[in-house]
Amino acid sequence: PSEVLSVSTLPSEVLSVSTLPSEVLSVSTLPSEVLSVNTSLLGAGEGGLFAPEIPCGAAHVMITQSSSSPPLLQPAAYSPKSVSLCVGDVMHTAGGRDGSGTVTLEKIFLYPVKSCAAFEVSCWLLGAHGFQYDRLWMVVNERGSCVSQKQEPRLCLVKPVLNLEGNRMMLSAEGHGSISVPLEGDTHMSLSPRIGVCQTTVCGDRVMGTDVGDEAAMWLSAVISRSCRLWRQDPQNQRKAKKQPSGNGGVTLSLANEAPFLLVARSSIEWLLSVLRESTSENSFGYDDVLMRFRPNLVVAGGLPFEEEGWSEIATGSAVFKVTGLCCRCQMICVDQSTGKRNTEPLQVLLSFRGSKATFGVYLAADN
Repeated sequence: PSEVLSVSTLPSEVLSVSTLPSEVLSVSTLPSEVLSVNTSLLGAGEGGLFAPEIPCGAAHVMITQSSSSPPLLQPAAYSPKSVSLCVGDVMHTAGGRDGSGTVTLEKIFLYPVKSCAAFEVSCWLLGAHGFQYDRLWMVVNERGSCVSQKQEPRLCLVKPVLNLEGNRMMLSAEGHGSISVPLEGDTHMSLSPRIGVCQTTVCGDRVMGTDVGDEAAMWLSAVISRSCRLWRQDPQNQRKAKKQPSGNGGVTLSLANEAPFLLVARSSIEWLLSVLRESTSENSFGYDDVLMRFRPNLVVAGGLPFEEEGWSEIATGSAVFKVTGLCCRCQMICVDQSTGKRNTEPLQVLLSFRGSKATFGVYLAADN
């Protein structure tokens, strides 16, 4: 039927199939603990459950439409194949010292605006180029070139919040209030002559996008005290990842530099924190401070320090990720993400203990 609702990643206490109103409902790719399916109802037809195929940790539910029932949920632009990751997911690793093992997903971060602050979530949908809305916007200078924390460390003070239901991204900065821009096309946004198709480069790749408008440009320029504009990647723009998983050459990127996902391990952060405290006179580093300097998408708990570098893949019940390489670090990890101030650590310690490439964290690409 045309009235189909799509739901992803509901907490276990929210959804009970037996008590739903008579609506048409599609539930896809939920963790196994979220939805318990009564298998005696499978194939029961009209009024019952319809689940011709239930992959691990997922279910598809259909209940007949009733015109007298109010809508239970607003329609969402998720396909039946949508996949979400959630904090607490158990992830199975392949490779490494012991051949295989398990870790727990501890934190999830998005960076909707490239080089701006992180947006932490407990569950999030995977999109075509990584997490949905991750690094879809970036700040550009008057020449249209990308501005990152290498040139302007105060970008880390711009904090994004995504409101999917309201179709808005809120940007805020201390002392500058806030501004919101649409996640998708919005006819209520005040347009300016500058809005139109734009072209720039990211890591040598030509990318197409749209200028978001004068209001956002003026607000951002005031925050970082230099003329700049906010730019959104064209959804149809295709950037091929330079490091492709074996047997899968179709991995594409948003505005991320190297790969759709970056993973770091808690044990590796804790190792670095202990070395920083032993090897330098700098005792002000805390776990969260060090973690946020590395700007990961995924943080996992379990395993030994740097064990992640030996993994070939990592998987949940609904998604498989291939490890495509190690992340070589640069001066950006010397920016305190809470203040925007630079120092020389932890890069100097990494160079001393990890070699000239200062590797830390691994790149991932979804394999399925």
